Amino acid sequence: MKKTEEIYCVIFNKVVREGKLIADNYTLGMLSAFGVPELITIKDNKITVTFDNKTKHTFHYNNDVEIFIREKEEKTEKTNQ
Repeated sequence: MKKTEEIYCVIFNKVVREGKLIADNYTLGMLSAFGVPELITIKDNKITVTFDNKTKHTFHYNNDVEIFIREKEEKTEKTNQ
């Protein structure tokens, strides 16, 4: 992964129930059960998702996990003008 790229989504825990594929996912900026993911990283075959409330979820990166990478978005400061 390039320095200009970031992981913006991870899909995991895929199961088929009643013929339908069900999976969990974390996407940057989208509300989840644990808060809003702010950072997704991979190190030593483990994925860590850090949420806006500083909670972290760490799990193993394996064949069942999909990651989505994009160019980093530029952060802009909000002003009250």
